[in-house]
Amino acid sequence: MDAWGHVSDSVLVSDNRVMIALEGAMDAVSATLESALQSSAWPLGGVLDEAHALVVMDAGQPGLEGMVLLGCEYRIEGLSLLANPAGTWRVRGTDAPAEPKPGPSGQ
Repeated sequence: MDAWGHVSDSVLVSDNRVMIALEGAMDAVSATLESALQSSAWPLGGVLDEAHALVVMDAGQPGLEGMVLLGCEYRIEGLSLLANPAGTWRVRGTDAPAEPKPGPSGQ
């Protein structure tokens, strides 16, 4: 995924945030972000609004220690990116329900 001058193959989704995990120090990630925003044809205000905020934070989640998270926070009341039962097929791990298998007739 490519976002604000950074590229990562690690994505973290929480109830109200979608972020990429980046290796490096907060200062370096922030400097690249600033540069990308300054050189962008779209000013920051055109990309984000009252319902969306840019977030940059040190990661502390297991497996992401020492990384920086960069992404978007959705400030929409009642929104939960993880609360849609129809979307549980996207969840990895042992808690995810098994995907339905077609019956004998292929349905």
